Amino acid sequence: MALSALTSPKLFIHVSPSITDEKIREAFAPFGNLRSAKVIKNKALAIVTYDTIQEAEKARKRMHFRRFGGFFLLIESESEFLNPNYEYPQSGCYVYVDLDDLDDYEGVLDLTTRDKFREAFAPFLGCKNP
Repeated sequence: MALSALTSPKLFIHVSPSITDEKIREAFAPFGNLRSAKVIKNKALAIVTYDTIQEAEKARKRMHFRRFGGFFLLIESESEFLNPNYEYPQSGCYVYVDLDDLDDYEGVLDLTTRDKFREAFAPFLGCKNP
């Protein structure tokens, strides 16, 4: 999946509610000089800001969809996060699954339709068709 170009050094990262500011700083510090790294626990969101767009781009390329704290990170640009009409690529739906709970499952399925998504994850999540 191609990532859109960043227009700001700020990243919006969907994280596990158990993630702390310190853990986010440790995970994202290797990619550049962090101006700030803050977790908003009630939103399961971290906002990380670098000095430069290039540093933010490097972090996003390395960390997007990486497993971290039991979740796969979904990293959005500021323009994606703030745009209420933004549509995710492919199925338009991302679900965070703690793979530790799934004994025989490894990896991420490449699903292209909502129906395939629901069919694949219904046994685990109780998905229902609208």
